[in-house]
Amino acid sequence: MFKDRKNFLYYLGIFTPLIFLILLILIFSSLHPRFLHPLNIFNVMRQISITGLIALGMTFVIIVRGIDLSVGSLIALCGLVGAVIAKGGLVERFSVGVDTELANPWYWALAGSVLIGLLAGTVNGVCITKLKVPAFVVTLGGLSAYRGTALLVSDGGPISGFNEAYRWIGQGKIGMVPIPVIIFLVFIVL
Repeated sequence: MFKDRKNFLYYLGIFTPLIFLILLILIFSSLHPRFLHPLNIFNVMRQISITGLIALGMTFVIIVRGIDLSVGSLIALCGLVGAVIAKGGLVERFSVGVDTELANPWYWALAGSVLIGLLAGTVNGVCITKLKVPAFVVTLGGLSAYRGTALLVSDGGPISGFNEAYRWIGQGKIGMVPIPVIIFLVFIVL
């Protein structure tokens, strides 16, 4: 299979993460019998789907040899905008389990989040491509601006008590499969 030591080391480098993952699965499944239970597998998939969506977007940035330091802060800002729209403002942000008359449908919250993300991404892109400012500088500035805006709007406090339709996007399931996993798989296919 391997013609020489150099070939073996090349393939070992490629498959090391997969080998390590298989070893971890074998170790943890031998230590705890419910490790490979479908509920645990779907729970792990739910947890990695959010990070996976971010990584999916960052893959394109890395492919073109770019850098985006602002992605985490922009996600926080987009999430905050969606939460504020879903709650109908910050007046009732601490009302848990109360569906106020100010609340908006989930699709308005989603549209607001996507719109803020598109707007911020466009500003970053224009600064990098048209104004020729280095991506590191633009996205470092964006990191501070987006994080600061999110902190100012939320006053550093949580927003909770969303209606059932809004919570279903993050906590719902179709059968045993969590909705975030389905969303992640759809974006992988696209």
